[in-house]
Amino acid sequence: MIRVRFIKTIMALIIGILFTVPVFAEGFITGKIKLPFEATVTLKNNKVENNSKTNLLLTFKIDEGSYLYKDSLSLKIKPISGVKIGKPVFPKSETKMDKFTKLNKQIYHKSFTVSVPVEVTPQAKSGKMQLASTVNFQGCSKTICYIPQEKNVSIPFEVVKKK
Repeated sequence: MIRVRFIKTIMALIIGILFTVPVFAEGFITGKIKLPFEATVTLKNNKVENNSKTNLLLTFKIDEGSYLYKDSLSLKIKPISGVKIGKPVFPKSETKMDKFTKLNKQIYHKSFTVSVPVEVTPQAKSGKMQLASTVNFQGCSKTICYIPQEKNVSIPFEVVKKK
């Protein structure tokens, strides 16, 4: 009797998991689950003179009680002729004992901005351009860690001749 009840309980758990996981995963794939963090990429100046510098700004908005892992953050920018991309400048992070990995991790738990130097060379052609970028990140809320995220962003700007 106990064995039959145990088997029924195990079967119910397995069936519940089989139906829950795909629905939960589908929410990530279709974007129906709201993440507690959001990434935006902008250029400080939308019109840039050739032979001048500006900054690309990667801003993360993080809901209270959530955090992003610093080691999961990356920004890749596709090279374009006449534009040099510098190294990202990250703000100071904090060390936290991560309850999910049981390791000390560098995290951001408040909204922050990463600045990336952008130089438009004298050889850059005048006109409209697009900086194609890919942002990768992963973070957790109080109760769950989310799958790694990838966001493709195209940043329009215009190169104008220096006066």
